[in-house]
Amino acid sequence: AFRVQDGEDLTTIPLEDGDHPLFDTWVPDSVGGTGRAWTWPQAREVARKYPVVVSGGLTPDNVDGAVRELHPWAVDVCSGVEAEPGRKDHTKLRAFVEAVRRVDRE
Repeated sequence: AFRVQDGEDLTTIPLEDGDHPLFDTWVPDSVGGTGRAWTWPQAREVARKYPVVVSGGLTPDNVDGAVRELHPWAVDVCSGVEAEPGRKDHTKLRAFVEAVRRVDRE
């Protein structure tokens, strides 16, 4: 996973054909699961060339924006669909999946 800081130039990441880079939010002293989103347009150029995976702060309320912006190969969600740490909320999870499907149908 590439932990993204605001303003970072992601086009300098060394990638090769067949790579599926996963982008997540950079938070000091943490390697994921923070619930914080990053600025998705930063990955626009990389997403035009590679099938990206978007992670970091995704929720049922914002995943549509990430999908519209980057047309990712996949999205990764964890804390954005939790009722409490470690326990998924089935209603949030269904809403997340439906939000992605809605954008796919556009």
